[in-house]
Amino acid sequence: MSKDPKDLLVGLDIGTSKVVAMVAELLSDGRFEVIGVAQQESRGLKKGVVVNIEATVKSIQAALEEAELMADCKIKTVFTGIAGSHIRSFNSSGMVAIKDREVTQADVARVIETAKAVNIPTDQQILHVLPQEFIVDGQEDVREPLGMSGVRLETRVHIVTGAVSAAQNIVKCVRRCGLEVQELMLQPLASSMAVLTEDEKELGVALIDIGGGTTDVAVFTGGAIRHTAVIPIAGDQITNDIAMALRTPTPDAEEIKLRHGVAKQLLADPHAQIEVPGIGEREPRVLSKQSLAAVIEPRVEELFQLVRQALRESGYEELLSSGIVLTGGTSLMPGLAELGEDVFLKPVRIGVPDYQGGLADIVRSPRLATAMGLLHEARAQRIRGRKVSASTGGFKDTLQKMKEWFWAISEHLVFAQQIFCSCCLLSAFFNFCKQEAILMAFEILETETNGTIIKVVGVGGAGGNAVAHMIARGVQNVEFICANTDAQALARIPAHTLIQLGKTGLGAGAKTRSRSQGC
Repeated sequence: MSKDPKDLLVGLDIGTSKVVAMVAELLSDGRFEVIGVAQQESRGLKKGVVVNIEATVKSIQAALEEAELMADCKIKTVFTGIAGSHIRSFNSSGMVAIKDREVTQADVARVIETAKAVNIPTDQQILHVLPQEFIVDGQEDVREPLGMSGVRLETRVHIVTGAVSAAQNIVKCVRRCGLEVQELMLQPLASSMAVLTEDEKELGVALIDIGGGTTDVAVFTGGAIRHTAVIPIAGDQITNDIAMALRTPTPDAEEIKLRHGVAKQLLADPHAQIEVPGIGEREPRVLSKQSLAAVIEPRVEELFQLVRQALRESGYEELLSSGIVLTGGTSLMPGLAELGEDVFLKPVRIGVPDYQGGLADIVRSPRLATAMGLLHEARAQRIRGRKVSASTGGFKDTLQKMKEWFWAISEHLVFAQQIFCSCCLLSAFFNFCKQEAILMAFEILETETNGTIIKVVGVGGAGGNAVAHMIARGVQNVEFICANTDAQALARIPAHTLIQLGKTGLGAGAKTRSRSQGC
């Protein structure tokens, strides 16, 4: 393979109707160049949620192999999206005292931690904590508080949560393809990075990403995200309506929608005719395009009314000075923007990814907006990681000293609560017991890719329990490794890597001989 993995950015859009893998190469000037794109029909998802692991893995694997072949590279990590009706979002706020009367990065991290210290259901996990604005001593609308003088720092954030099981299933599918998920990102948030301008976000805009299984909504005002919502009606419902109304098989209905569909009946050619295949042995029939549009328009209008209701309930409907931006595969249907203007009574445009590099004629499509947005997020994180690496030259030595110190006292350490590493708060457990030989260890490696890689190792029963607890609490960006002589106990730990010690798998206490013999 000719491409350096350190310079590769990979976006993986796992949707209800399609799986898109997009590979780009990060250039020295901070831009990226798309070098590989692949699309495969998605099987195994319904309304954005995995319902068949094996079918989803096959679709992902096919898209990745095609993208690797086109880009002449080997993919190792991906940025992938998440959507579905399980997504929830709300706004929160936090406040802390400023140490030394000047805002530092540590102060910003602390105030965001206080803002996200809210109760959420046990079956939900936090996906994003997105700062909207900071307030320094009552001064509102502060975008970047670092270096400002004051005694009190406040923040308002937008928190997005998702079902733990839905997120784990997506990650599991990607890992079965031999890859690691570097970031799990809300799909409308990713799409907004590709199709919205800064002026639109500042004046107020609603992004409506109409996919196959779900319609995702993201509202921006004042340059920050204010509201997100997911509506479980999208392109697949339009296809089902066509199949039932015209009495034709669903695959044929999908093809008719893509080739001849018009969202507004008045815009359809009254003289144009289409052939509709019959079901079973029935003969095909001929209908007018206006008859097809008469089936499509009510469903699209219903969808737009549901979106308008969600915008009204959010309280931001009257603040959308820039109007509505439609994206996603279904937005390619003719007449959709015109019908949207009739329903929303606001200007509506079709959002196309802003990109001028290689393969622009392929990737500048609303169908690929999410994948392009994932590449934008990957580029931003990669650049931030390089800046951190450049500004912390002695950081690796400090981490090594910390590691050696913890190992030196591990035999006497019962519990260590929190280790602050590279602006990431990680609950790490160390427990040593002479009878059970239990040990928790960690390894922190600095890389150019994302600043640091954190590995947590749990040995024995309590070590495995600690790892399981950390995973259940939603600790991310950490590689978990578990080792145990008990195969059954090991199988219950949802760690990335499981290591069975010994050959029997019965555990060190299964026989009366010494523990060294059991292993």
